Amino acid sequence: MPLDIPALRARRDEFNAACPPGSQVFILARNTGNRDSIATTRSTAALMGSGEILVWLEGKTGAVNIDRVQPIKGDTE
Repeated sequence: MPLDIPALRARRDEFNAACPPGSQVFILARNTGNRDSIATTRSTAALMGSGEILVWLEGKTGAVNIDRVQPIKGDTE
């Protein structure tokens, strides 16, 4: 199945508008062995060739799929 690149770019851009670098975000745990946590974005989200949209976070190795990241409301006030 081909990727819907325009839709993926729109999703990435929406995330980047809501969570620019320096924003605090809530990270949902991947499985029951991990805990949900709070982190700060250190990059804008990027669209990978696989269709995943990833963002890099301060203090975290690697990137996290934006499906697991939620903005913390009121962070930009």
